[in-house]
Amino acid sequence: GIIALLISILLPALGRAREQGRQTLCLSNVRTLCQANTLYQTQFKGWNLPGYWGWTQASGGWPPSTPPTPAADGPRKYWFQSWALSQGLNVKLRDPELGRYPVGMMCPNNTLSFERANADGYTIHNSYSMNYTDFPGTPASKGPTYWNAWRLNEIISPSEKIQFADGTSEGLSVYGVNPKPNSTLRYFDAYFGGEKHEAPDKGGAVAYRHLKGACVGYFDGHAGYAQMTYLVYDPADAGTTGNYRQWKPKMR
Repeated sequence: GIIALLISILLPALGRAREQGRQTLCLSNVRTLCQANTLYQTQFKGWNLPGYWGWTQASGGWPPSTPPTPAADGPRKYWFQSWALSQGLNVKLRDPELGRYPVGMMCPNNTLSFERANADGYTIHNSYSMNYTDFPGTPASKGPTYWNAWRLNEIISPSEKIQFADGTSEGLSVYGVNPKPNSTLRYFDAYFGGEKHEAPDKGGAVAYRHLKGACVGYFDGHAGYAQMTYLVYDPADAGTTGNYRQWKPKMR
């Protein structure tokens, strides 16, 4: 009876300790992404890592369009396919444009990246998302664009504006409390973050997989852990309006 009592006391503590260890590893990854972005700023005259670049013919609801005036560097590529990012992370990839990274760059609590692994590596964009909120060209009315990035001097209060965050994974609803896998988010490639809500199937790309919180990185280069109540923004929930500011790089 005494042994059973001790086990019942120790097991939850061991579980919390393991989770704190996984959270520490994840936070280290987010901090490394922020550091890589800082190096990118230095190398490219104050530009942050672009969310995406290049051009792809309109499809899937985009309005009809023609290639942009600059020579299109298509097809479109995303932040995790940047050669400069892999250099900033100091990892050797067979082909950075594949967007496949070593297992050490994955969130330990993520499942989708591990399931989608192949000989080239793991899908980092299923572990972490970049905040695309209000990037130029995001609205469908503006059509596909050639370049989407912020300059550092455009960011208002960069120490308060989120750039990277834990990305959507299996078994997590928008608020991270759904015990069953959500079929929409289960197979959603979280290319963008920012608690962005778009009908019909893009609820939010932040995954609250660390004790109902997430690891986040800011535009000034620092990273930290934040509870869901601090991060979540839902336009249908007036109680979350105050969180919108931290996802809007140019908003005071």
